[in-house]
Amino acid sequence: MSHGEVKARNNMELVCAKDDRLPTKELWINFTAERCPGLAGKPKLYFIQACRGPEVDKGVRMTRPAFGIPVQTDSIQEDYVIPLHADQLVMWASYPGFPAFTSERKGIQGSVFIHFLAENLKNCASTSPRLSSILLKVTREVAVLYESEIDSQNPYHKNKQVPYIHSTLLREIYF
Repeated sequence: MSHGEVKARNNMELVCAKDDRLPTKELWINFTAERCPGLAGKPKLYFIQACRGPEVDKGVRMTRPAFGIPVQTDSIQEDYVIPLHADQLVMWASYPGFPAFTSERKGIQGSVFIHFLAENLKNCASTSPRLSSILLKVTREVAVLYESEIDSQNPYHKNKQVPYIHSTLLREIYF
């Protein structure tokens, strides 16, 4: 968990550490198949709790649920070459350009994203062992169940948040 910001001139995302700011791509660049051959073909998962910008999201009222389309993947049975950045999943607390909220309400103590991620990893792993299903549930719960509650004059009051996933995973992950 960290603070985050975006450099205006080149739109580079940064996470803030104790003494410095680090481009987010530096978090995973050393774990590519080229730089870390021992992790080639193994999933690398990154969960980032940091703001990604100052935009506001008041949401849009929905009257019926949207349904997803299941995706089927082929299993690979022979030797193959994988891209350097394969088998990585990065899940941010918020969509690019938007803040990631914390809360002290409704049973949440701190990061809204981390709260729902931890709850779902703990409670869903035995009933829905596919990581993609768990992360979809986290995304839905953060987006639907949470709305920021701060000073009503603040532009971030009653804002929505939706986690954002970037994945180059080549296969499903099961618990």
